[in-house]
Amino acid sequence: MQSLRLITFDVTNTLVKVKCSIGYEYCKIAELYGIKCSSDDMINRMNANFKLSLKKIKKESPAYGAVEGITCYQWWYRVMYQTFISSGVDISSSETENKFKQTTAHLYKYFSTSEPYQLVDGAEQTLRTIKGLRKSDDCPIGVLSNSDERLPLILGELGVAHFFDFILLPQITKIEKPDAKAFQAAQEKGDKVDPSQALHIGDDLMKDYHGAKNCGWNAIFVDLNNTRDASVDPDDRIPTIKELINHKIVNRIN
Repeated sequence: MQSLRLITFDVTNTLVKVKCSIGYEYCKIAELYGIKCSSDDMINRMNANFKLSLKKIKKESPAYGAVEGITCYQWWYRVMYQTFISSGVDISSSETENKFKQTTAHLYKYFSTSEPYQLVDGAEQTLRTIKGLRKSDDCPIGVLSNSDERLPLILGELGVAHFFDFILLPQITKIEKPDAKAFQAAQEKGDKVDPSQALHIGDDLMKDYHGAKNCGWNAIFVDLNNTRDASVDPDDRIPTIKELINHKIVNRIN
């Protein structure tokens, strides 16, 4: 069994999660600017429409606008606009449009900080342990995430950025997981290691687990919802990130 010479982590829900729902946060900040939308029904609609809007804009403009050539804020403005409009918020007048622009600017800045986020239980200890097991710098530890350019700042404020040797994001690679090119870009960070010497850990079945496996990598699926999906090797499944340090694969860290 070959030693591991490259380890990458997904971030969203694997290491970091939002404290409250997106719908709640959107409505809370919109209320600050006079947009009335704090009812439970509206929050639920915001949550549902955010997911739909995010999926739609991701398809239309991959990699947070990097392929299209727009800024990350412009990209997220589209998502927020679609979310609010689909949820029934009227921003047709100049007055409400101005309130909406203030809301989106605030939201973008707010989600650029650690305030709406928290570390998943056991994340910091797991990262500390994994880095401590590393015998040399020949086994870089990195982030391979589909998050946007604000992630390094957020990880820094949460106090875990120093655990990583690199952070690869779609705005850098112009590719998102599960595309094989995303994993190949990570391999470049590991001095072009053989895929059998690389490990990726994440909570998304297709983007993280199968994305890595299809590239010949080792993969650990953080099965947060206890799906016990039949396509996952039982040896590759852990229920939470803190279980990683008890997994036999850590014995292969170089």
